[in-house]
Amino acid sequence: MFGKKLLKTNINRLFDACSDRRTESEHCRIIEGILVLGDPRNRNLPNLEEVYGSVILSRSELERLPHMPKLKKIQYEEHFESPVITIVDNPNLKSIAELAKVEDIVLGSWEPSVVIRNNSKLCIEPEIMQTSFVNKYASHIMECGSKGGSRDPNSENSPPDA
Repeated sequence: MFGKKLLKTNINRLFDACSDRRTESEHCRIIEGILVLGDPRNRNLPNLEEVYGSVILSRSELERLPHMPKLKKIQYEEHFESPVITIVDNPNLKSIAELAKVEDIVLGSWEPSVVIRNNSKLCIEPEIMQTSFVNKYASHIMECGSKGGSRDPNSENSPPDA
């Protein structure tokens, strides 16, 4: 039974996946490769459910991540020496709420696996403060409405590994 399910999953990925060569991403249910959130072709991601690769937002002017209401899984399958999720140097970024809903993050062996730093306006909305994503990867970022900004703006990841 497990083999049939795995085969069905791989066949679905084969036909439903969008590659790095896509010209727009609105129809994509699965993206294989690097998902650059500041890229104009990735402005609208209403159907995105899974990413098999890394997610990057770097040096953008975005205030919020693109709306990704169905995103449930990010899996990094490559063995490159880079984080799975990188959100750095975004002076206007105020929210990463779209990532807080992701239920399944399969990380590579590279440490740190999630980097969130140098986003001076970024804060965590109270309604997502207790999510697994925030607790694991963004606990160094202050809650919106509290005084100050990031607890440690240069911190690369959440508290040290236990």
